[in-house]
Amino acid sequence: MIFLLKVGNLFTLILAAIYCFQFWPYRRSILTKIYIINLFLLSLWSLSLLLTLFTDDFQLKVLFTKARQITNPFLTTNWLLAFIFIFLKSHWLKIKKIVPFLYLIPVATSLMTILSICGLNVESIIAHSFTSITNTGLVEYQVGPLLQLQFTFSGVLILVLILLFIIQLFSKHHYYRKLSRLFFSCAFIQFFFEFFSRSAYGDSVMIQFNTVAYIPMMIALYYAIHKMEFLNIKSFSNQMAFDNLPTPVLTINPRGEIWDANKKAFELFNLKNEDLGLSLTTDSRFEFITKREKNISFNKNEYLVEFHNLNLAANSKSGLIVSLTDITELQETNHILKSMNAEILKITSFNKKIQAVLSHDLSGLLKYTFVSLNKLFKTISIPDEEKPFIESVLKTNQSSVELLNNILTWSHDELETEVSSESLLHEIVSAMSVLIKEHQVNLNMQLDAHKTIKTSSRMLEAILRNLISNAIKNSPAEGTVTIVAKTTDTHLKFSIIDEGPGIDKTILENIKEQRPSPKKSGYGFGIGLQITFNFVQQLDGMIHFESSPNTGTQVQLTFPLESHS
Repeated sequence: MIFLLKVGNLFTLILAAIYCFQFWPYRRSILTKIYIINLFLLSLWSLSLLLTLFTDDFQLKVLFTKARQITNPFLTTNWLLAFIFIFLKSHWLKIKKIVPFLYLIPVATSLMTILSICGLNVESIIAHSFTSITNTGLVEYQVGPLLQLQFTFSGVLILVLILLFIIQLFSKHHYYRKLSRLFFSCAFIQFFFEFFSRSAYGDSVMIQFNTVAYIPMMIALYYAIHKMEFLNIKSFSNQMAFDNLPTPVLTINPRGEIWDANKKAFELFNLKNEDLGLSLTTDSRFEFITKREKNISFNKNEYLVEFHNLNLAANSKSGLIVSLTDITELQETNHILKSMNAEILKITSFNKKIQAVLSHDLSGLLKYTFVSLNKLFKTISIPDEEKPFIESVLKTNQSSVELLNNILTWSHDELETEVSSESLLHEIVSAMSVLIKEHQVNLNMQLDAHKTIKTSSRMLEAILRNLISNAIKNSPAEGTVTIVAKTTDTHLKFSIIDEGPGIDKTILENIKEQRPSPKKSGYGFGIGLQITFNFVQQLDGMIHFESSPNTGTQVQLTFPLESHS
């Protein structure tokens, strides 16, 4: 029996020390804190028993026996509080008010034992008349009235605990029923050792097996705290980093209760430590969590809400991590930027209207001027030496008209419309009849485009007009400019081919890369071609040049097609 007592207490001491070491980093949690304290008290109980068994000095045996009465009175009260925290957490704030009264008798017992150890004559109400128990190494004593009251009080608390477990056996929550079955089995073992154990050595020996009887309950609580959801998800060493995060963070357990919160969250929601365990459904402040809102306004600030699932291996459900990022300044900045953008759009729209009006009016005026001058020059006699000047004036006027047409197209906000490429090409060629006649160019049109394209008619017109105009201007007299238009199932393709002098290789590379040419290309590589490139990109098209000196130039255009029967 004594051998078993020694082995059992040694095992209890080692196991309690291991669990205490494991849970020490998580001592911030109330439940874990209570558990660590009880593990420590249980370790002291086991250690004092071992010291009593291994010493031959009777006075030391008495001292170690009294020492146990300093710490042991608190054990049962602590166990009760731990299980109340587990099963009645929602009532913790109310129960917390009576907690000091539960410690009155244990504190009185502990103080009187300390006075007795110090030599004061109070042994008669605590433990007195110590004698050795033969062949055990232990001592027995007469129980005084205060110590008897402590034993009775501990017995009542154990009965309350068992009653709590029995009630939870019929709980609606499967989670609580599972834990209550586990704890009830462990409590029954303790109850058996506390009240019904007898041996040949008497209660004074058998009662010391209570340390061993605590082992099942110690393991059960370890399971509940470590494997279930009662363990704080952060270790104490990480608590400072968590608390000082610049973003408010809340952790929610699978039952929808606030598990933990950092300093920013405590400040934002005006939380207190007692609020940990608060159900989200009972407080309107946390409706945004149950509704999974992405943005909230709180205390005049705007927050971006992010939700992260916290998977718990021991649960079918998941916990939740909720973080709130203050985007107040960002929202204000966005508001300012929106206002500025609106103003810029107004100014841009106004400028475009001004450009459109001016370009349209000037274009009409220049066209009228061109027609008038052309008519005038045909009706009057002009000296031969003045004719080059007159032709230069007409060309300049024509170039100005083309430039203004480009600007008009560029500044025009136009919706996409259905455009017939054949009709558009005929209109462009018809408008260039004077230019064609002037340069004495033959025009070869090969049109096989039976489908319409949905695009900006103004931009497409400007692209074709610029390229055809360049081809005509750079073709020799009696040369031929070939215009090919054809459609596939997905694209509209144009080819504009001239028989001009071609483009120098370096200049051609500059054109392909859309870089300014270091020297004049002779192919109209100015603002007209720059605008053409811009328009092609806006219409999601592609442009390709093939040319070499003295062989002519071929320009290929490809645009995505939306076909209609």
